[in-house]
Amino acid sequence: GPNARHRLVERDDVELLRRLTKCNLERLKEHTLLQFAKCEIHISRTEELAAMTAEAKRGHFLVTGDPGCGKSGLIHALTETLGKAGIPIVLLLAEEVYRRDWKGSENMLGLNHALDDVLAHWPDGAKGVLITDALDAVRDVDTQRSLRRLLQDVQRGASGWTVVASVREFDLKYGRELREAFPGDGVVGHS
Repeated sequence: GPNARHRLVERDDVELLRRLTKCNLERLKEHTLLQFAKCEIHISRTEELAAMTAEAKRGHFLVTGDPGCGKSGLIHALTETLGKAGIPIVLLLAEEVYRRDWKGSENMLGLNHALDDVLAHWPDGAKGVLITDALDAVRDVDTQRSLRRLLQDVQRGASGWTVVASVREFDLKYGRELREAFPGDGVVGHS
């Protein structure tokens, strides 16, 4: 019947988000290493990671800083850490996901249902964390607006999922809507 079909479609949406997350995590891996001619160096940022992990368990937050300061590397580490703790994660890369043409679907991700609806019906009713990296990579104004709306839908929606997003400091400074979506004074000890 229609309910079974609805559940099947939601399962397809969950599977799509899991595949995207796995692929995006692999793409972010390069940001965890400094490449030199004859070696790779991984810089362990345990303090920052511990603060981000604790904050993600507490509520929505924004990771911000100058270009090249290591936001994407920390997003990769956070995604892995939360995943190992058994917390469901959906990782979206703004630059990759939002430049595609999803006009044939209900929303930008190519899902059959709204993102918050899919998250609200995650297997076992689990509550997780939606992580978006590089909000500033999206330069098209309409796409930026749609992306912010997508994140706000999850922040205000019924799913109960937490939103973590990263953005360059410049974009936060001049982006009123972003500041309003992520109010607060920051994490103590981390500017």
